[in-house]
Amino acid sequence: MAEDDQSPDVSPLILDGLVDKLVEALYDPKKLRRVEQTMTNAHEHAGSTLFGLAIGMIDFVLDWIGEHIEPLEARASLIFSPILARIAGHILGADVSTHAIHERMSRAGDTSRFCVRRRASSRLGAPARVGSWAPSAT
Repeated sequence: MAEDDQSPDVSPLILDGLVDKLVEALYDPKKLRRVEQTMTNAHEHAGSTLFGLAIGMIDFVLDWIGEHIEPLEARASLIFSPILARIAGHILGADVSTHAIHERMSRAGDTSRFCVRRRASSRLGAPARVGSWAPSAT
């Protein structure tokens, strides 16, 4: 009697029909297409997010490198400015002062930070911007 209480009162034919309907509903082409489109959208979103993250990391790393190169550049400028002034004076046939070399090296946009960024952006094919590295709208 215990076995009779646990068995369902539904015939196997009705259960087979129910299973068939569920399988048909799961493999409906319209539903499968929606699932496929949802997965495609998720992959595209993840790819663009990773690309944005990579650009942000590159921007951060280049700024960090530039910040650490600038003090070295300032110290090296004290050593190399007289040498460069002499070489430029011999090439031009005129007297070039060390002050002129310092002035040229300290112009905005010519610091090592922006030189590194310009060089990297030319390698990556991105436009070189002084402000930020936001992806272009192309």
